[in-house]
Amino acid sequence: MIVFHFGWVWQIRLMKDRIFIGTSGWTYRHWRGRFYPEGLPQRRWLEYYTEHFNTVELNASFYRIPAENTVKNWYRRTPDKFRFAVKGSRIVTHLKKLKDCEETLKLFYRIFEPMGKKLGVVLYQLPPSIHYDPEVLARFLEALPRNIKHVIEFRHPSWFNINTYEILEDNGAYFCVSDYPGREAPQICVGDIGYLRFHGYKKRYGGEYPPEHLAETGKIVRRWAEEGKMVFAYFNNDAEGFAVRNAKQLQEICFGGECI
Repeated sequence: MIVFHFGWVWQIRLMKDRIFIGTSGWTYRHWRGRFYPEGLPQRRWLEYYTEHFNTVELNASFYRIPAENTVKNWYRRTPDKFRFAVKGSRIVTHLKKLKDCEETLKLFYRIFEPMGKKLGVVLYQLPPSIHYDPEVLARFLEALPRNIKHVIEFRHPSWFNINTYEILEDNGAYFCVSDYPGREAPQICVGDIGYLRFHGYKKRYGGEYPPEHLAETGKIVRRWAEEGKMVFAYFNNDAEGFAVRNAKQLQEICFGGECI
């Protein structure tokens, strides 16, 4: 029994070192009373969030590149093992469409340099208007810094093919499994990082995920982690606090009833 107990504890610790589960953003005012205590000032929300989750997907950087002091502040206020998934600027993905964006990339990575090891990955979400173009993808990936891990979320199904996955792997980049309604990506892991984004159950954008769906997702996450991969999973269904509830449920499934 003692051997089993220590084996179980070791497995849970191993899972916690490889599995990062959180939400896409943390500053939703409608989470007050649903997640954040009523009397907790918003300036303390990030600290409270880190008591429950070991990672967050930073959405704000998609709309506006933050000030360097803001990034340093996030770094100071989070635990040593906390990890950020930072969303790449829409200037790169939606305006320039991955082309001629070297200056924007240079600014972006300079701003986030103070995040250091807490920068887990950078996510680039492509718009559905960008169809499969292997040359454009390869050139873009070649322009990214190799000391940072990058994930690409494709929102047009033409990208879901073996050539895309090989280009990602050849350039040290990773694939995002996204269930955006109507544009669901295949549940695959390219390389040694698995990345999942949950936008809402089936065709209801922002909807809550039922326990049976989360149980199946948990099996995938645990399998990838047991294979030695790092896994990042984020819930973007923030309405009514669904993201928090679903993220906590997935934590319990993956960590054997324990949270972080």
